[in-house]
Formats: sequence, C-alpha cells, structure tokens
Amino acid sequence: MYNDPMHSNTVSEGAVQAPADKTNRSLAELYPEEITFFAKRFVWAANRSGFYVRHGYFGKEQGWYARKRGGDAWLPVYPSLAADLIEKHLDFERFCKLSDWLGPIHPRNDETAFWFGMMAGEYTYHDCIDLDSHDRIGMYGVPSRFHPERNGNGEWLHWHDHRMLPVMRLGLDYFKKLKLFHMHFPRRVWSFSSGSLGMYMYNMFPRSEKPAFRYGVIRDRLKALRMDVLGGVPVEVYPEPPKTEGSKGHQQRRPCGMDMGVITDAGVVTDPIEQIRIFMEPRTPSFEAIVGAVTTRLLDQYRAWIEFEDYLVPPKLSSSHERFLKAAKQALFDEQLTEVDRIREWLRDGCPNLESVLHDPPRTSTFPSCPISCGGISERVQGPETRGEEPSEQGDGRGTTATSEVDPFVTCDLTTINGARQWVPFVLFLAEHGFPSEDSFLPVISTLAKWLYFYELYDLPADERKIEIKELLTTYCLNKHNGYITRLTNGQVGEVTSNVHRLVDHSVETVDDTGKFTFMQMRSKRDRGQYQTIYKIVPLIIGPTPSVASAPDAIACGMPTDEGGEAADGWSYVPDDTRLPHRLEGLVLEAFRASGYKMRRNKDGAYPLLKAVTRLINYLSESRSFQRRASQRLLVRMGFPDKSRPREKIKSSLYNHKIIIKGDYQSRTRSRKYILTERAIDLLVERRIATLA
Repeated sequence: MYNDPMHSNTVSEGAVQAPADKTNRSLAELYPEEITFFAKRFVWAANRSGFYVRHGYFGKEQGWYARKRGGDAWLPVYPSLAADLIEKHLDFERFCKLSDWLGPIHPRNDETAFWFGMMAGEYTYHDCIDLDSHDRIGMYGVPSRFHPERNGNGEWLHWHDHRMLPVMRLGLDYFKKLKLFHMHFPRRVWSFSSGSLGMYMYNMFPRSEKPAFRYGVIRDRLKALRMDVLGGVPVEVYPEPPKTEGSKGHQQRRPCGMDMGVITDAGVVTDPIEQIRIFMEPRTPSFEAIVGAVTTRLLDQYRAWIEFEDYLVPPKLSSSHERFLKAAKQALFDEQLTEVDRIREWLRDGCPNLESVLHDPPRTSTFPSCPISCGGISERVQGPETRGEEPSEQGDGRGTTATSEVDPFVTCDLTTINGARQWVPFVLFLAEHGFPSEDSFLPVISTLAKWLYFYELYDLPADERKIEIKELLTTYCLNKHNGYITRLTNGQVGEVTSNVHRLVDHSVETVDDTGKFTFMQMRSKRDRGQYQTIYKIVPLIIGPTPSVASAPDAIACGMPTDEGGEAADGWSYVPDDTRLPHRLEGLVLEAFRASGYKMRRNKDGAYPLLKAVTRLINYLSESRSFQRRASQRLLVRMGFPDKSRPREKIKSSLYNHKIIIKGDYQSRTRSRKYILTERAIDLLVERRIATLA
C-alpha cells in the first residue's frame, strides 16, 4: 500500500500507515480506482468554474485566494488541470518532483505546502459538518522539502527550509461539541480538517443529491438541536450554496490532503490513498478513538513546539506572542496536560453536561420594557427571581401590588398588573390558586401558556412542549376551575379541552419578537445562576386541588378514560400506521434479524412488532427535531410488549442498528427521550419529498 518517506514531515501520532511505494509514478497511475473516485466525488461534483488554493497557515500571503487567469477571470477546472490539482493536493512533495515545470500549478520556489478548495456545484455526493478550532498559541516548524535532512541538495540556511505549523489550545468544551455531533450525526467519516485540529464530519451518499437540499436539511437539524452556533461560533456546513446571485458560494478544502487524517478505531490514517479508501467504504470511529486521536495530535504539537528553536521562525511571521522561552512553553504544556486529564476523566464519567455548550441566548444585563400581549415584563422586573417584593406568607400569597379598590389579580386586569410591574407574581398566583373569577378563561390560560412555553419548559422541543402544555393546562382547568368554568359544571369537558388547545396555539403564535427576546433574557439569567430562587409553576399546576371551592362530583371523580387509560378529552395518542419507506423498513427488519429476535405474524398476516416500531418512528418524525419523549405506557399503547425485558430487547436492536438513539430521562419527572438517527431521517425525508412530488 502506498506510503512515501516524504510524508515523514508530519507529526508522529501513532497513525496507521501503509507499506512504502518508492516508484516515481503519479498516484493516478498507481491507484487509478482511488483517484477516479476522488475526482468524481470531490472535484467534478463541485463548481468547476473556479477554485481556491492555499500554501500555509500564517500570514496573508499564505491564506486562501482564488486562482485567476488574469484580471477578474477565474481559472476554470479542466481535466488536465484537475489531474494536477489532485496530485498536488494529495501528495505535495511527490508532485514537486514529478510535475511539468511549465505547468499552470508547478510549485513556486517558496511553496512548502498546498491545498485546494472548491465551491458547491449542481450536485454533490456528500455533506460535511466543519467544527473549527481557533485558539492558536504558537507555531513550530518541521523540515520542508528544501531542508538538507529532506533534500541532499538543500542548504542549511535556506529561507524556506522549515514549514510552519500551528500549536493549538483545546479545552473540555471542544470535546463536548465533538460528542454532540458524534451522538446526533452518526454514520460519518471523521477527519482532521488541517493542522489546526478542526474536524470534518462527512456523510457520503451512494447517489448524487442537490447541495441546497442537503445544506437545508443539516442546517434545520442543527437549529432544532440548538447546535447551529456553539461557543459563539456558527457551525459550518458544506457544500454551502451561494447566498447571492453571481456568487460562487463558500469554498471548502478538499479532504485527504496535507496535515489531514481520517480517524478510525485503529488510529489516524494519514496516507492519502488509504484515506480515500475509507471514503469509498465509510466507517465511523468510536468517540473514545476520536478523543484519543485529538489529544495525541495535540500533545505532539506541544512537544514539537518545545523542541523547536524560535529563532527559526521567519521574521515576517513572528509577533510578540509567538516567541516563548522554553520554560514558558513548558508551563503552557503543563496547563494543557491538566486539561487533557480533565477531558479523560469527563470521558470516563460518561460525557456529562453536554447542554452547557448548546446555543444559548445572548448574555444581557438589563431587561427592556416589554408588553407581552396579555401580560408584561418591564425593566423594573429583572425576572421571576429578582423581584424586590417576596410573596407574602399570609393572605393570598402575593405581595402588595395594586392601589385599586378591586384586586387586579382577581379581575385579571392586565393593564393594572403591568403598570404595577406584577406580571410574574400574577403568574405564580394563578398557578397556585386557580381561576380567580368569572370570564377569566382567556387571560388565565394565555398567561400561563406563555410562561410555560417561553420560560419554564423551553428546553423541550417545540411540538413536544405544546403537547405537554396542553396536557398541563387541561389538568389545571379540571382541578383548579373553582366553579368559574360554566362548561365544566355542565359536563362539557371536551369543549373546554379543545378551547384550551386552540388558545395555547394562539397565545404562543401571537408573542412578538420583543416578548420573545425578554423571555430569552430571563432564561439566560436563570441558566447562569443569577436568580437566587428559581420559581416553577408546573408543581403548582399538578399539585393538590385548593380548598377555595369544591369541584362538582362529576369532575372531582376524574375524566372518563379510554381503553388505554389516557384522558379521552385531553391529549390522546393517535397511532400513525403510515408505512415506513421500503429502505427504512428493511433496516428495521435487518436489525431484528441481526439481534436474533423472531418476528411473528398475527392471524391477519401482519407483524405486530413491525407495526409498533413503525408507530414509534412516525411519532418521532412528527417532531421538527426528530426527537420526542415517550413513556413506557405510551410505548405499550404503540404495541410494544407489556413486560420490560422484551421491550428493552426490542429497543436495543434499534439502538445497535443505528435507527434510534437512546436519549436522556429524569426519574419520575421526564420520560425517556428517543432520537431518530441521521440515516433514518434521510430515508423519511426522501418519503416526504416523494409525497410532495
């Protein structure tokens, strides 16, 4: 297998290498199948009207630039040029020896590295998520092709006898981001994007697809998962289609080049031909292998940096923070070693606290005045936990609020409540005491729905959040109506429930951008621990019925239930038996065969187990983020076994075959979350497109 001594300039990292091939022939001659695959998937599928090149990591002269024929005219990619670009990108130093010195991209005398990038074309065979690393603290050099150690004709003091590489600083948050992508975007090829330790995550397709479609699918999924911005930096997705007319879009470095490397469970593959073969037969490394690869390459950077003499840094690349005494370098190395130990401990603990790096609201210190339809939060109310007055322990549980003779909390006089800066205490009062008066249905349900949707339950996916709010507020009406909902006393439970559902939808949709921003600020302060007390109204809503007024016997006895035990007039699960796409159904059947689970038909000739899994997948696909919580009771309603052991065996088959991801749960408070894998989502999206067509 191909490997060349010229690749010895890369930092040693225990990488997987192939046996040496010492012939002086081009890669296309030696490995035609691999080079043809690379050209088809990564060059001809891109925009061939132009390309970008790069020669190093530092300085403006080594940054990306568009290759032009002259003036503003781009140099297009034609077959012979494409062949040279591929050879030069995959094995720069081999190309330097074999290239035609009259060729358009023959290496200049100052070139020590080369990469090329291309933009989105009319079709693509992949999508790629790019997670960058930006905290560079120094640079070190490795012998270039001009160095005497590499070239017998070289000179010791040649201006370009070293190729400069970056030294990065990585913290735990970077690895939390990697874990999120490994969990939510499985079945990808993981590759270092450059010497800066950024990460490419490729999803390879057997057939071509439209770049704009793939870009939109991944972008929407990132937003739904709150992963579109991590650490204040937007996550890049490629191929990225042009955003304006006349633009070519954002270019992306082609894979398998210098300082890159594909991560596998066996190590980091740096040989370009072996990297291409992994793209031909994609395989995903374990997360432990990814952490090991990144930390190994990171620590090797520091060791090389400590040994490198800074006086060799070219003057035009050096700056005040690039030059360190060896003792200072060692201190930074020790600091990074401590952080690596912390990362490894976090990995051993099961990678907890991933939520801390998700897309959070911007940090702000003040709250602007903000009327919210039927309630307001003003700049004097810093949030539900920083109000100056604490609720009174006597009377109705509220602080002194209104100056009017009529209590505005009882009449739901929102104008007075907002003017007195009491919207949040009003929410707490309603949750604890129930409906305060006649004709208060609209302001009460609307106020509580907004608090729950935009503040207390905001961590749930939007559709799941609405379902839970509708359930909560239906329960609230049944238990805390205090005799003020005439339709309940008349037995019209279904009508009340439908009104609650409609009002929740309307209340959420009518909050304007200013109101959403204010709630975002409240969540931000809560999440950063700036409130002394965290108020929650869900326990108040589902708590015992207050003794203000006794509910009628027909209601106190509870709602009539269906055969599944769910509220007949509240939210009720409706099974969706829409058949899965053939390829996805085949994956499900294959999962059961692989796990040894026997499929049995019923007397109608159908597979009850396949029907249950179909219902679960359709249930998850109803969510925009393709993830929802489902209780054990709900799984049984779908058709899963009553007993826990066979039910868990079925779910394990789906986990192991990468159809569903096992999410989190909270004992007695939150049901288990189930997440569709990217492979399952792709197949479901194809069904939707076919339906629309």
